[in-house]
Amino acid sequence: LYRAALAQTLAQDYDLVLGSVHWIDDMAPYEPERMTYSTEKMFQRYWEEMERMVETGGFQIIAHLDYPKRYYNACLFEDQTVLRILQKACDKGMALEINTSPFRKEETEPMPGSRLLELYAKAGGYHITLGSDAHEPEQVGTGIERGLAFGSSYGFQPCWFENKKLKTGVWG
Repeated sequence: LYRAALAQTLAQDYDLVLGSVHWIDDMAPYEPERMTYSTEKMFQRYWEEMERMVETGGFQIIAHLDYPKRYYNACLFEDQTVLRILQKACDKGMALEINTSPFRKEETEPMPGSRLLELYAKAGGYHITLGSDAHEPEQVGTGIERGLAFGSSYGFQPCWFENKKLKTGVWG
């Protein structure tokens, strides 16, 4: 964790802060060729870092829950580990991002996929946000309707944040 950067971020007047894990022991899952861990070890460390991030808190939304899946074409986890992490997140009132970027690649599921969304529901999760993870202007909003339908099929409620406070109902 980057504690100084987190403190600086939290001091800003943002409506929300996203929490995500992009680095594992000075290595990035998006550079699998530089990863010195086996795939199994990388995912083990990833979930350990995700749990540490949730325990540290300071953010409202867990983003990119299964981020390494983009680069490994798989998402390795033990249900009990992820369930424990998501229960901690729910206890802290965190929402879960449904990332629709896989729809740009003609994939059938958003990120996180079905099994992780089932675990989020089992953990007591209810609130979701939607993000297209756009890196180009023409990608903004791609797949949002599909992501909303996907989340709604699990009974999740979309939400947004004002002054770091969760809001539901008609988008404002």
